[in-house]
Amino acid sequence: MIKDTAQQTAEQELKRLEVRIDELIRTVERLKEENRSLRAQQQLLTSERAQLIERNELARSRVEAMSKPRAVTIRILEKEYQVACEDDERDALLASAELLNSRMREIRDSGKTVGMDRICVIAALNMAHELLQHQNRKSDYHQTVSARIRSIQEKIEMALNKGNQLEF
Repeated sequence: MIKDTAQQTAEQELKRLEVRIDELIRTVERLKEENRSLRAQQQLLTSERAQLIERNELARSRVEAMSKPRAVTIRILEKEYQVACEDDERDALLASAELLNSRMREIRDSGKTVGMDRICVIAALNMAHELLQHQNRKSDYHQTVSARIRSIQEKIEMALNKGNQLEF
């Protein structure tokens, strides 16, 4: 009987061990499947990350290309020059170059000045003189307008004060 009980106990222990081993095997299989799934997700995410990095670099290079000054070719007295210029300033640069070219041609065609460097200096001096005259006229205009505004303000204040005195 003791032998039967010992045998039954051993039998039960073996069944419990067998059940635990089966559970362990199922757990290992489940973990293997999860591991495969996680590796596949990791590979997908790594691939997506690489694509996003590539797109980001492409966008960055496009933005940098937009913000970099571009070379604009201008022609002054039959000679071409490459000038770095932002896109939004291109039209102003071309207009300035055309004005300079026109002024330098006038000086050259007058026959009074010989040599490219002298033509450049005379044109620059003429244009600087015109700029200073314009700035002076602008300053004079601002002073005149300011004086007129002060005069109008004084008239308004006098009229308001007169109106206030009549009410008392």
